[in-house]
Amino acid sequence: MGRTAHAAARRRSDNRSVTADTDALIGTVEELAAEPGDRAAIEEALTVGYAQALSLEAERLRLDRRITALAAGLVSEGGSSRVAELAELARRRARADGELARLREALLVLRTRLRSA
Repeated sequence: MGRTAHAAARRRSDNRSVTADTDALIGTVEELAAEPGDRAAIEEALTVGYAQALSLEAERLRLDRRITALAAGLVSEGGSSRVAELAELARRRARADGELARLREALLVLRTRLRSA
């Protein structure tokens, strides 16, 4: 793997774009579930939805690792400067949890719709 691949992997994720992507996807899923749609469009939305869910789960894992590392540092070093970062990570983790729950619920509705089509 080249240097640029590693550099891209180290970038911090932008939770706002993940939320916007999830909101747009849920809107699409709700539209497809509400009216008779074409099977290919439903399958495509499910595929994109499952990819988005995996992305959210990966973000949650990254946040959990960082939270664990910071918490360990607080105990061993007593570093109060890390408390603000820990609080922000906890907020981001809660937001990712909420997005993932909403997405899974929407995907379940769409999957049920696909089975009945």
